[in-house]
Amino acid sequence: MWVNDLGNEKYRVDNTPFDILDVSYKDVVLGKTFGDTLFFIEILERGGHSTIQIEVVDTAYRTTFLDYGDKLMDMGCEFEINNMGETKVLAMDIPPQAPLSQILPLLEHGQSQGIFTYEKAHIYEPSNK
Repeated sequence: MWVNDLGNEKYRVDNTPFDILDVSYKDVVLGKTFGDTLFFIEILERGGHSTIQIEVVDTAYRTTFLDYGDKLMDMGCEFEINNMGETKVLAMDIPPQAPLSQILPLLEHGQSQGIFTYEKAHIYEPSNK
């Protein structure tokens, strides 16, 4: 996870996390350094973004997933990709203005077709700040 140091152990998340739940792009987090490693402690302020983590087999990525990816990008989503052998792990950022009510059914459809699996790492709602 990439962060910008805001001082006083506060950090703003500067990418879409692959491997941590409940954290999204632009969130402000508390971090503590132990040795040379910075550890996430807690969320201090939500940035308004949501995060979906997606796994897709490489062959499906090259064929059918790209159609879903294009549709999701047209709705404002952005992806970061991590290649793990034959599986691609994608961290998908959903910005605050994106139509979540259209995005989630599209993800459900792709998962039900066996094209990919996904996890709602964090879905922003103003009430869950």
